[in-house]
Amino acid sequence: MHLGAITAILEDKYTSWRPEFVAVGQGLDSIAYRAVHPDFGPVVVKVPLSRIITNDNDEYLSSEDLLKQEVKIYDAVRSAGIPTPEPYYLHVGRDGLLFLLMSYVETDKSAPNGHECGAILRRLHNAKFDLPYRTVCCVEECTELTIAKLIVKRCTAISRLSGLTINLPSYQTLFDSQKSPYRNDSLLHLDYRSDNILCLKSSVKGVIDWSNALIGSPLIEIFRVIESNEFGDDFFRGYGHYQSCSHTCEIIYRLYTVSMLCIVFLSEAPDEVLARRYLDRLIELTTDLKLQLKRSAP
Repeated sequence: MHLGAITAILEDKYTSWRPEFVAVGQGLDSIAYRAVHPDFGPVVVKVPLSRIITNDNDEYLSSEDLLKQEVKIYDAVRSAGIPTPEPYYLHVGRDGLLFLLMSYVETDKSAPNGHECGAILRRLHNAKFDLPYRTVCCVEECTELTIAKLIVKRCTAISRLSGLTINLPSYQTLFDSQKSPYRNDSLLHLDYRSDNILCLKSSVKGVIDWSNALIGSPLIEIFRVIESNEFGDDFFRGYGHYQSCSHTCEIIYRLYTVSMLCIVFLSEAPDEVLARRYLDRLIELTTDLKLQLKRSAP
């Protein structure tokens, strides 16, 4: 992971610092190292595992663009009272080195309080930020097109990985079915789960890893939370009332999450039990979608 080169760069930038790094976490796309800075205190260095992310779940994504976006999002959402790390230094080297130095969020790995998680997500969805309309993960002209494209891409991969035949409507139908006269777009985290919600004694201290962020209907995130099923009823008592959409649109938002989870548990982090659960859920949703479209056909 070029840790020696990263250490040399940081020693050159912060001349009074001789960092000693300890690995503290690794995800599918990055690894994190902790150290103590003489001025900043505990810090973490986030290092992408590759410069380009491309897999069955995602399109061609630049790790450099994702880290640059992460810095902007951290700066923006802290102003709305969303607890996040503070970024200190982003290194984008001609030598290929890429990493982000930021404050370390202390955690005891306790389960997050569902009510507080709901309240924080509501705060995020209610806030307005000066951010580009298209995030890095928005690989099409808009979020709705991105969702349609990725559902088709993911279901094609799921068929290959599982041998299942998945009957999907066309890309255009998936896009058209998301249209609504009511637009209330928000910044969405879209990986809002306990691994990315750092807590002390179940109190939320930091929301991390905004790589999946999109700007769109809060319902995209709400149905992701429901399908992931981590927080229970307390979450929705904290979040409060949320708007509705057509049943067809709801199914598509749910498919966006369930298709992603199928691939995670089929290939990225294999788990036979969870893969079966989400494959069954995928078939249930695609069957329901077919019925809804048939009923609404002229």
